[in-house]
Amino acid sequence: MHILGIAFDISLQISWQPSRTTKSIGSCGKWQVARAANRASFEQALASVREESVNAANRLMAEPVQKWARHAFEPSLKADHVSNNMSECFNSWIREDRDKPILQLLENFRRKIMIRLSEKWAEADKLNDTITPYAKENLTMNEKEARKLQVLHGRGRWYETLDQAGVKILVNIEDGTCDCGMWQMTGLPCMHAIAVFMYNREYAHDHVHWYYSKEAWKMTYDGNINPIPDESRWPEFEPQNIPNIEPPMKKTKVGRPKKKRTRAPDEPRAPNATFSKRCSLCNKLGHNRATCPSKGNDQLQKEKQLQKEKQLLRMSQKHQHTGLLHMWDALVLQINNLQLQLGPTTMNAAQAGLP
Repeated sequence: MHILGIAFDISLQISWQPSRTTKSIGSCGKWQVARAANRASFEQALASVREESVNAANRLMAEPVQKWARHAFEPSLKADHVSNNMSECFNSWIREDRDKPILQLLENFRRKIMIRLSEKWAEADKLNDTITPYAKENLTMNEKEARKLQVLHGRGRWYETLDQAGVKILVNIEDGTCDCGMWQMTGLPCMHAIAVFMYNREYAHDHVHWYYSKEAWKMTYDGNINPIPDESRWPEFEPQNIPNIEPPMKKTKVGRPKKKRTRAPDEPRAPNATFSKRCSLCNKLGHNRATCPSKGNDQLQKEKQLQKEKQLLRMSQKHQHTGLLHMWDALVLQINNLQLQLGPTTMNAAQAGLP
């Protein structure tokens, strides 16, 4: 629950309603601030946010960093999630049951959890490896990056790694720490630690935290939920001194109930979406001309000037049309007044051309 709380907090603190502040944070890399695994990277990313929008940086720092910044998470948790993906997966998992009555909702929950515990335990029991598939996939990806690093070692427990850009990262094998912060944060050796293991001819599998072992995976789903017989076969029960609890008053809200979650301003559309915006400037999908990233300041000024000229033209045409209507109304009024002054006989004679 603590991990879910962290993921939910970062969602609340970053996924605000669309506003200027949200747009500023999204444009200068809001996620870099949250995903930074060490203090130095966090300060650097926060400085970039502050350059774009001081107000946005202040809103980020208004909450304790332990709730939303990866570098400030408790290392013993071995979790680095900074999004609410887990809660969104659960929300999608129960989408068909959310609107059902409470008893049917709980009954469907029981069935889903009963089946999931059984299937996941069987999957873990059949595993032929000592670590979970997620950990193995993560190590494989980091091993590819580790081959690009150079390892230097003098004497002692500290190792120095250099990337192609010359950036130095120190690794302590005995303490299981790395300056990048990812090893101690996740419990999985990062690419710098794996580079040192390759240098010492060691296996990275031997340095994975116990949380990612087959034994821990089986213990996670070791619980069991038994099936429940039909209600007609339940034992007799006579309640005593139990108050009659009435259901809550139902208040029907205006409009259609919302089913889908609110997507972030910079979040891409769903892959199965049937509609996508197309920009009229760059002719690319996913945005319109107002939010086109390839549009420079000069183009933006031209767009604003063009919109202003179109607006003035529409106002001018509207005023001209209104002026003609006023002139026509005045002419009709003068004709009517002239008819009243001359009378019907005089007007008929004038129309016939008589003197």
